[in-house]
Amino acid sequence: MNIKDITVGIVTFKSEKVIFRCLKSLENIKKIIILDNSNDLILKEKIKKVFLENSDGPLNVGLNTILMDSLLKTLFKTSYFKIVNNYNYNFSLIAVGGYGRGELAPHSDIDILFLLPNKLNKVELEKIENVIQLILYVLWDLGYSVGHSSRTVKDSIKKTKSDITIATALLERRFVIGNEEVYLLLNDKFDLYVNNSKTLDFVEAKLKESELRHLSFGSSRYVVEPNVKNGKGGLRDLHTLIWISKFVYKVDTVSRLINIGGLLKREAFLFADAQRFLISVRCHLHYRASREDDRLAMDAQLDISKSMNFKNRITQKDVERFMKRYFLATKIVGNLTRIFCADIETKFKKPLRINFLSFKKTQKFPPFNIEIGRLTVKNKQIFTENPNNIIKIFNISHFNNIDIHPKTLRILTSLIKLINFEVREDILANKMFLDILTSEKDCSRTIRLMNESNVLGRFIPEFQKIVGLMQFDMYHSYTAVSYTHLRAHETDSYL
Repeated sequence: MNIKDITVGIVTFKSEKVIFRCLKSLENIKKIIILDNSNDLILKEKIKKVFLENSDGPLNVGLNTILMDSLLKTLFKTSYFKIVNNYNYNFSLIAVGGYGRGELAPHSDIDILFLLPNKLNKVELEKIENVIQLILYVLWDLGYSVGHSSRTVKDSIKKTKSDITIATALLERRFVIGNEEVYLLLNDKFDLYVNNSKTLDFVEAKLKESELRHLSFGSSRYVVEPNVKNGKGGLRDLHTLIWISKFVYKVDTVSRLINIGGLLKREAFLFADAQRFLISVRCHLHYRASREDDRLAMDAQLDISKSMNFKNRITQKDVERFMKRYFLATKIVGNLTRIFCADIETKFKKPLRINFLSFKKTQKFPPFNIEIGRLTVKNKQIFTENPNNIIKIFNISHFNNIDIHPKTLRILTSLIKLINFEVREDILANKMFLDILTSEKDCSRTIRLMNESNVLGRFIPEFQKIVGLMQFDMYHSYTAVSYTHLRAHETDSYL
């Protein structure tokens, strides 16, 4: 099936065939009956068929967005003319949230804002309310779940200042149809709000929000039945990075983020790869359940692994290979989060997260430095000239209770190939690593950090084979790596 044909069909989709019966007066709006929405259903089925053939999540959510845009535009025009009897729009319909971002999963809520001008007389306001009611009733009758709000520009900015959720939603705003001048006024006012806001307050609030959400969904990205959207390392964490980039760097594309140094090209590719995979998994979940479902339960894992063409191997089942791919994607998200935090800390010269490790600023740990209360390096030559320093920095961090700066972890991740056979056989490198394992301090945090930065798997190749590995049965709640971290922690508690 030709994707272009489907896209053209969606763009030119006209819902005049959606006929309203029993609309004798505004009081009869609740009796709206939709006689024909066959075009909508046919195009939805075409989109679904294409997705099940190629498992391309970004394409699927993009086509769903285009379809919804087309439906809302025609519905807005029809409803407005029916009530007001002209096309001189005095308010706007704005897409926000995931729909505004262009990431509309098959059964996601449709998040929209009806944006009103600041000054309206009583008659105008009554007509606008009737138009909005009519639009919403039709959407509900079509079976859509709609998250909606109606605000003036002034009220939108006022609520934005007191509610970070509304501020976040407006970061994803996108004009669909209506009075564009009202939308442009909101743009100007919102940009002014962002420019005058304390950037770090927003960033810290979103990171705190993420931490609380992680607690609600298992606190680990390696649970056997993860939540694709809200779990640790899931789509919501990627969305958080997008929101932070928009608020801090005032950019709305990955290419611009690369140009200003927020992400390296290699990291941008990793971001896109993780996002593509996670979105694809979420779309499969929605189609499988015929509703919004973001929990990757064990029965869903079996079905989706086959749908995404994962094959059995001698040593691994298809579902175990699928879940390993999932956990590697969530690990990438965690690494990218640290990178973002590091860049923002460098920009504002202030740590974003509370540092639970104690240290003395006057202490020196050559060849490393202290920056914003964390271990860092002047340049990567410290590692390239002596790869043993990669192990040494974790040793110093562990025994001196000093955190490693995310910027340094970023460098480490890009240089893990320096850990070769010679480093693995080096007596000093092995001694420093064994000292961490056998110390009286709890080594689980250091081991976890070494794993997240890919150092542990490189230093111990056998460990790399179990990263993201899970055993598909009802008796294991975490992956093999998570159990290793837990055992390390428990062992220390016995000593």
